[in-house]
Amino acid sequence: MKLQLITSQGGSIENYYAECVSPSIHPSLLESIAEVRKLFHHLEHNVDGPAQWVTISHAVWFYLSEEDNWQPDKAQVFVDLAPDGYVIRYRSARELHYWDSFTTLKARDEVEAGEMILQALQCAERNLPGIGE
Repeated sequence: MKLQLITSQGGSIENYYAECVSPSIHPSLLESIAEVRKLFHHLEHNVDGPAQWVTISHAVWFYLSEEDNWQPDKAQVFVDLAPDGYVIRYRSARELHYWDSFTTLKARDEVEAGEMILQALQCAERNLPGIGE
């Protein structure tokens, strides 16, 4: 899967993290950043999926979009780091979830997260019900 940092964040994903990592960052945040970078690496080298624009926020969560646009309403899949892995949210059929138009998944590691992100992109694109529903 080809990932490109949105233009308004400039440069590449690697450059983004190179600029935000400094000696003053708390070790726990550095560990979290390493986990997210591991997921990006896995997506780019091991997942065969559609090219996506990436918007990164607070260094440890990001969202994917088909457009070079930072606005969250343009994104299809949102990924956040959790203490025990990753949380993946994607847009799903509103008529199935009147209280929320997102389906939420949890992944234990980057391999499982990569599989779920790919499925989430496919479901969000076709406005399908959540995985496993």
